[in-house]
Amino acid sequence: RIVEKKEWENFVGEIKSFSEPSNIKWLGLGVQPVSRLEDIEWVQKHRYKIMAPYLAKHGELSHHMMKKTASIQVCVDCSDEDDFTRKMRTALCLAPIITAIFANSPISEGKISGFLSERAHIWNYTDPARSGLIGESFFSNPRFSSYVDYALEVPMFFITRDEQWIEVKKRTFSEYLKKGYQGYRASWDDWELHLSTIFTEVRAKGYIELRCADCQRVQLTPAVVAAWKGILYNQEAIRAVSSLM
Repeated sequence: RIVEKKEWENFVGEIKSFSEPSNIKWLGLGVQPVSRLEDIEWVQKHRYKIMAPYLAKHGELSHHMMKKTASIQVCVDCSDEDDFTRKMRTALCLAPIITAIFANSPISEGKISGFLSERAHIWNYTDPARSGLIGESFFSNPRFSSYVDYALEVPMFFITRDEQWIEVKKRTFSEYLKKGYQGYRASWDDWELHLSTIFTEVRAKGYIELRCADCQRVQLTPAVVAAWKGILYNQEAIRAVSSLM
């Protein structure tokens, strides 16, 4: 479903109706530009309590990613597996270009960081097993099965049972399928939760999620959507990108 510009403006208007009486101002940037990492509080989510200590050991800027970054994530559908292949391959090729076009995070901790997209720099130092661009083995044949194969080998964070979050240590999902974990066996809900812990620039979750653009100010946010839509829903544009690969 395409979100119309008017619908977006109505949504922004609702947010302003709550925030303006409290003198809250919103900044559309890819990185929180003022505060030091240690001065930013953690979002109180159960999953973050498991993710934070793990990611601290798997990427020196992982906590910066969790606390400081913001992006515009655009979701597109696909009509069949061939359409999935075309869109995934095209999106993976264009991800660095989209990042550059919409780079909007040059300031961090009150200083010019040296990067037009500090957010992208932070992601370069965040758990490479689950972030960045998916490897060549997938790119050469981006089918449903090859994405599943990729996701199966990503290390797990957790599962949930009876609303309790259970940390899963030293298991890929493939290993969890074969061996279980502390008496727990894999379920479809476990798989869907696992897919949500893959942070690649482009990922699949029943739809294709495009995650590589910095957050923008309100007026420019629809431009990110328009850029992706104009390419991925136009076969001539997809062919043009393919010719440059």
